[in-house]
Amino acid sequence: MPVPVNKHKAAKRFELDIAEDLGARRVFLSGAGMEKADVRKKTRYRYLVSEGIAVPMPTLTFRVEAKTTKNEYFPFRTVDWLDLRRVADASAEMPVFAVRFLGQHGDIAIIRSGMAFELGFRVHDLNVVKLKKSTMLRPRDHVCVEIAIMRGSVLHETENLVTLPYVDFIEKVRKHADFE
Repeated sequence: MPVPVNKHKAAKRFELDIAEDLGARRVFLSGAGMEKADVRKKTRYRYLVSEGIAVPMPTLTFRVEAKTTKNEYFPFRTVDWLDLRRVADASAEMPVFAVRFLGQHGDIAIIRSGMAFELGFRVHDLNVVKLKKSTMLRPRDHVCVEIAIMRGSVLHETENLVTLPYVDFIEKVRKHADFE
């Protein structure tokens, strides 16, 4: 579909595309309401029968923050990731940060490295970018982003994220056994 010239319309279109790709829904009043993120795929259960007992098996669930930019880069900030991660973890969902670069080809998805590995991406070959507050990501950047989470002046924890092409992310998610 052609990219709308208006950034607001393009952002809404990107959210709709993500929702359609994941079989999810757009979040009502995203950013202004109580529920955080732009797109959400809630947990659904499949039931497997094991020794006569139905065992609930959750499907892949996501909480996606979608960003759109006219620039050649996107300023990815630690605080934005931590906000998304906090609400996704509280709901047992996988946080995904998706960025659309208007006028360029190469939307990206930013996910946890463990999730990327589980989906079948080779994560050990990527260049590592260390991030404390923010970094500039470009559409063709496929790197491992190491976030240093500080409490005061003390390193509290680190988290590894992976940037990858959005279309590859969607393709791998659809092929995953737990996607429904």
